[in-house]
Amino acid sequence: MARQGSLAVGADADVVVWDPQRRQPLGAADLDMAVDQSPYEGTVAIGWPELVLSRGRQVAVDGRFTGELGWGRYIARAPLQSEGE
Repeated sequence: MARQGSLAVGADADVVVWDPQRRQPLGAADLDMAVDQSPYEGTVAIGWPELVLSRGRQVAVDGRFTGELGWGRYIARAPLQSEGE
């Protein structure tokens, strides 16, 4: 995973611009879920993503997905080892 997490040319970094002060009520209509109800209904989140970039492309603005379906890709890696293993 050497290309991950670095803000450098050729790297596959994702970047989130976060508003830590924003208070955002949550409900089923506000969340990207394939159901019409949410256990978070009525909860207020403190902090909200303003902008999300994936590999240099805008994929979300103001908490709403704006990217292209299928843009993500699976990166295989070895399982994490627990201490004592």
